[in-house]
Amino acid sequence: MTGSKQTPTLPPSSIEAHYDAVILGAGTAGIAAARTLKAQGYKDILIVEARDRMGGRVHHHPVYQDLGAAWSHINDPRLKSDSAYGQKLRDVRHNFVAEAGKRDYHIYWDRQDSHIYWDGKQVPREQYFSYLSTAFDELTEIHRNFGDMPMAEAFARMKKHDSFMEWLLHMEFGWGSSGRDYEGVSLEASLKHLSCASGLLYREGLGTLIKELGDEVAPETALKTRVTGIYNHGAHSPYPMVEVVAADGTKKTITAKCILNTIPPSVMTYKGPKAIEHDLPAWKTKAFEALPSGAMNKIIMEIDPDYFDEKEIYFHRHYEVLDSKLGNMFFLARPAGHSIIAGFVGGDQSIALEKLDDAAARDYALKFLANVPEFKDIKDHIRSVHFTRWHQDPYSRGAYSTPIVGAGDAREKAFEPVDDKLFFAGEACAHGGWETHVYGAYETGMRAAE
Repeated sequence: MTGSKQTPTLPPSSIEAHYDAVILGAGTAGIAAARTLKAQGYKDILIVEARDRMGGRVHHHPVYQDLGAAWSHINDPRLKSDSAYGQKLRDVRHNFVAEAGKRDYHIYWDRQDSHIYWDGKQVPREQYFSYLSTAFDELTEIHRNFGDMPMAEAFARMKKHDSFMEWLLHMEFGWGSSGRDYEGVSLEASLKHLSCASGLLYREGLGTLIKELGDEVAPETALKTRVTGIYNHGAHSPYPMVEVVAADGTKKTITAKCILNTIPPSVMTYKGPKAIEHDLPAWKTKAFEALPSGAMNKIIMEIDPDYFDEKEIYFHRHYEVLDSKLGNMFFLARPAGHSIIAGFVGGDQSIALEKLDDAAARDYALKFLANVPEFKDIKDHIRSVHFTRWHQDPYSRGAYSTPIVGAGDAREKAFEPVDDKLFFAGEACAHGGWETHVYGAYETGMRAAE
């Protein structure tokens, strides 16, 4: 399955001048929207995708596995506060599992029981979760009393104020959840989005599953077709309009009864070369500007299988590592049984690493792994390395979106339609703690299509 071929997509010459619906972006949300429309009987649709593949920020590699999203999370106590939304997300989860089952995927429950190290010494998990509980309670009280503020300011107000707490805030409320350093992260947004406790890993890859879900709508998808303009008021037309540059280099203008945009806010607000022009109202642009994408990358190292076997690491083992001189990283060893170890790095350090080569990224990860006794000799067992660079990707410009301080309603505004002609979806539009998650993105695509 990981080597399955892409279903034939729409050639540039077949792009028509008008459709009932045009979907911009063939990532998780775009695929969900297209599948929903087809299930409702719509046939005259077009999906426009700038990349040469479907899936967006969910992408599988046969050696390095899921380069973007890897987990589909399965529980969060906050869903109980909104039973209807919670049930909808559970339906999405069941659909994913059912689709994976149809394809004979191997699905594993990853409880995310981390081994935690601080300057080479293991920290009891009980201490970590005690601090996490204290942090959530104190931060909730601070937000109740003082409103939204940068996470660093909230940390300064906390009663439990030590270096371990600061590290935890970086991991759980800073780059670990937003891809941004915690100094400028919104307290309100962080409290809304606390990482889920467990999730599902797919041996064949979450990226493979999303891609295969996209095969159903691939015949309506124009790949390597870049959006250059989105207009609510098309020239001499009552319909909204999108301008694109097709795979063969030709420029095309397309009108539709409605346009569903899943392009990330950081791409929509980008002002450099190949920026997307639009006539969106000021309130919509403001919502996009309030949802910048953080940087989250993976340093993925292929490891000799015998090395993991000797250490009795057979399936997904987690390591959270603090180095007082360097900062912190998170590692996932042997996910779903694959002989790799993936190091997660976010924030400004992640952006800085993107300017270096893969070898430099590997050496950076090894400095952290030196804090884990069982991995002190891992360097001699690395077969190859790959470093993702999502912040440099012109079609994502980061990992996922997080509201700036004082923009607690930005996600809802980002989802809100414009004149019942322009609709919006994607992880930036998700809410209820499921923003940045694959389920959240998929649900927004279904909801926008409905």
